[in-house]
Amino acid sequence: MTEGIEIRESGFGRNYGTGTKMLKFPYPLIVVAAFLFLGFLTHLWHPLWMLFLTIPAYYQYAAALRAKSRKGFFLMLPVVPLSLMLFLALGFALHLWKFAWILFVLDIVYYWYISVYVKKTEE
Repeated sequence: MTEGIEIRESGFGRNYGTGTKMLKFPYPLIVVAAFLFLGFLTHLWHPLWMLFLTIPAYYQYAAALRAKSRKGFFLMLPVVPLSLMLFLALGFALHLWKFAWILFVLDIVYYWYISVYVKKTEE
């Protein structure tokens, strides 16, 4: 009944299993534990809340590892969460709010470039 249907157990590259394991790992619990531990240890609650921004980036990267094509992999990378974290770090630490917004324009350029120039080839 399943003749002629190709069942793929791996996605782009060799990291499909790693992506699956990462999706099952309780990363948010580790982040909460690290936030509480470092918060009580250093009393730097304000910059430590940015640890929670790593949660969507972690799961988006894990999903990217399971992509079936090179183009899908690059489109699923956590570019926006990482640029948001970098924007906030540059703003809070170096007060570069006026210039850091350019990161969001670079996100648009990145996704445009991947959409236009990366071929959708299965490996």
